[in-house]
Amino acid sequence: MKQGLSSAEASIRLKKLGYNELPSAKPRTIWTIALEVLKEPMFVLLLSCAGLYVLLSDYGEGLFMFSSILLMIAITFYQSQKTERALEALKSLASPRALVVRDGEKIKIAGKDVVPGDIIILNEGDRVPADGTLLTSTHLNIDESMLTGESLPVLKSELSDSQNKIFSGTLVVQGYGVFEVTATGSQTEFGKIGRALDAIESDQTHLQKEMKVVIKRFFMAGIFICVLMVLMFYFTRGEFLQSLLSGLSAAMAILPEEFPVVLTVFLALGSWRLSKKNVLTRKPSAIETLGSATVLCSDKTGTITQNKMELSAIFNGVELIDKKEFDERIREISVCAHLASRPQSADPMEKAINDVGEKFHDTENNYSFVQEFPLSNKLKAMSRVFKSTDSSLKFSPRALQKMFLNYVNYPTTIKKNTIPP
Repeated sequence: MKQGLSSAEASIRLKKLGYNELPSAKPRTIWTIALEVLKEPMFVLLLSCAGLYVLLSDYGEGLFMFSSILLMIAITFYQSQKTERALEALKSLASPRALVVRDGEKIKIAGKDVVPGDIIILNEGDRVPADGTLLTSTHLNIDESMLTGESLPVLKSELSDSQNKIFSGTLVVQGYGVFEVTATGSQTEFGKIGRALDAIESDQTHLQKEMKVVIKRFFMAGIFICVLMVLMFYFTRGEFLQSLLSGLSAAMAILPEEFPVVLTVFLALGSWRLSKKNVLTRKPSAIETLGSATVLCSDKTGTITQNKMELSAIFNGVELIDKKEFDERIREISVCAHLASRPQSADPMEKAINDVGEKFHDTENNYSFVQEFPLSNKLKAMSRVFKSTDSSLKFSPRALQKMFLNYVNYPTTIKKNTIPP
């Protein structure tokens, strides 16, 4: 545990097992996108119409339709590339750094370079880079809402088989811990969810199915009219070539070649409007599915709610002050609580305290940080020591004692049916 893996052993395992990242689909080339576009029935129809216009020597109409096809491929390619670039950027930002023990030394490496067998050190605010087993910890609380949906942090302990498992993607909100990596990449619990999603086969949307039916009907109607016109012209005028051209012209008139253009443009506009609201759509067909949704079912934590805490009221030792009335009456206790909390804390409660304490930032500048005593088995509290640069702003021990005593006697000093402190 003190030595960790050697750099050579870690390199061998990295080559054998691969990077610690979830497999992602390869970026689609322009030819792949063009093939996907041309496989759609509406585009096949458009190509057929363009080819018929060329056969009829109407090169202007044929060239216009071919230009429409290239335009739709360009729109689809642009939207796809924009989404892919955004997803790659998000992926790089989400890649956590990991503090590991290699060759007996603590070093920070990219999360993707973590391998099974690595010893990882976790501190407050760290994102867990891989699954593992806890070796030692001090009041380690981890937010697993991203994986399980549970809003409250989970207390981890190396002494319990049910509490010593660490999962990739979760966030350390409090405490300290050391764990050994047992699974990386797609072998983690988070990776298993990704593999399950990859196994889902996407079905055609309702609009795509309806479009196939419409195309089929128009195609059959076009063939019938074409044959009918050829026979009528041939038996009345006797010129087969002219009859064939007349029949093809009539069939072309009934075929809805504008449908693919309109459909592609409107779906692209839908993707663009959603991107303005920070919603990325990899497939344009998702726009139609989203638009036809009538019932939305979602998990509460992290989806509808933000999984954040907020101070609703503060008891300053004399009176209970509601959130809407926070003023100078809460200065002393809010500054004290703000100083006692870490500035860039990942703990939800300390974040809420800091949000209120920022209002009295001018007072905080009158205190210089001296030392922090971490949570330990001997001292069951995280303590921070400050030195006051202004004697007039020192906290009165008696005032703090009075606040504490009033807080203990809260039920007898505050009226009923009020917000609890």
